[in-house]
Amino acid sequence: MEFFTIAILHLFAVASPGPDFALVTRQSLRYNRKVAIWTSLGIGVGILFHSLLAITGLVLLITSNELFSTILKIIGSLYLLYLGVRSILGRQEEDNIEVENKNIDKFNGFLTGLITNVTNIKACLLYTSPSPRDRTRS
Repeated sequence: MEFFTIAILHLFAVASPGPDFALVTRQSLRYNRKVAIWTSLGIGVGILFHSLLAITGLVLLITSNELFSTILKIIGSLYLLYLGVRSILGRQEEDNIEVENKNIDKFNGFLTGLITNVTNIKACLLYTSPSPRDRTRS
């Protein structure tokens, strides 16, 4: 029964739009489809990063130290706050941007997607949450 509860919670967590969805939507509307695809690839590499942390056991090291875990959460929160403020205030500055600046290169899109996903708190919590088997052992 606990498995189904966890599975449903993970389904809602994955299905609900988060910073990754907002970023890809922003990139496709603001720049073009190619930049949005490269941003999505960066997000995919970020997911791979979280998976590798979980598989190698580094998640246990990160979550066992409360100070380190809190610092990572604060860094992620500040970066997401920065992206949100920049997206809102960027609308006012858009009139001043010339057409040549509208063409962002692929690497910047990829890097933006990677950083956004690596610092995404929802993804961190999803990959660092203990399994039901771990809770029954303690």
